Amino acid sequence: MAKPCLGYQSRGAAARGLEARGRSVREIVEAINAESPDAPVTPHSVRSWLWVARQAPVLPITLSPELCEWLDKAARARGTTAARLAHRLLAVVLDDNLINAILDDGDDA
Repeated sequence: MAKPCLGYQSRGAAARGLEARGRSVREIVEAINAESPDAPVTPHSVRSWLWVARQAPVLPITLSPELCEWLDKAARARGTTAARLAHRLLAVVLDDNLINAILDDGDDA
């Protein structure tokens, strides 16, 4: 059974969440090892967790031109692409369980 780490359900989930927030592999290793010094992780294990996560199915979506422009502008300001920024945003919303707080539509699914 996976042990919670850094507020995530597991060390793999922590690695994915930290990567979504723009942390490097080295920073992820340091953060996880600071939390769990008795069972240190290596850069190789972090890269493996991230690789497995990237093998997940792709969900194609269509965004309005306005959303694309907003994402592109915000991404350029952060030195990334619109697609990566959209992924980071969605990952943070899901990891932090913010859907209800953002939508405020009364559906606590």
